[in-house]
Amino acid sequence: MSLKNSRMGGLTLVFTLLLLLAGLLAACGDNTAVSSEEMTVQARPSIEAPRKTAPAAATSELALTEKYPEKTVIRSFSDSQGRKVKLIYGRGTGHGSDYGWAHIYGKHINGIWYDGGTISTFPHDAGTKTPQEVVNLIQKSLTDQQPDKEANDRLSYSYPIPGRNKDVFTVVGNDGTIITSYPVNHGSKDSDN
Repeated sequence: MSLKNSRMGGLTLVFTLLLLLAGLLAACGDNTAVSSEEMTVQARPSIEAPRKTAPAAATSELALTEKYPEKTVIRSFSDSQGRKVKLIYGRGTGHGSDYGWAHIYGKHINGIWYDGGTISTFPHDAGTKTPQEVVNLIQKSLTDQQPDKEANDRLSYSYPIPGRNKDVFTVVGNDGTIITSYPVNHGSKDSDN
């Protein structure tokens, strides 16, 4: 057998294997297109998955389990006094200075917190089963008729969770963005979590 024929046979084998691999990926449903932005994110050494870009239409609700750019508005609300409040994606790596939905989802839903200390979670303390139930409780906390004034012109709201001896405690910054929200013992408004 000549060298030329062995190369052609090897090339045919590689091509056949590539076609089989493509068929297997398609059968598994892993044939989604990846944008150049997602490829760039994936190429960076990071433990995070690619972030989704916010849809152009502001009327559609964003998926609560996806990652987004930090300033992406996840949901918008009004508090009991008519102030506009927004839940932005924010930052959540499981360390101090986390805020927004990334922080709430990571720490107070999934229990991921590397800095130690007490963690209250919505599934354990409030009995929620989905992220949407958490967002609903956050919205209900904003109906607090007399939010407390906190440092740096922040406001804290609470809502008693029906059937539990717990409240949802929500902190809103002076710019109207939700910093955090989590369950606390009824009546405590404990802002250390």
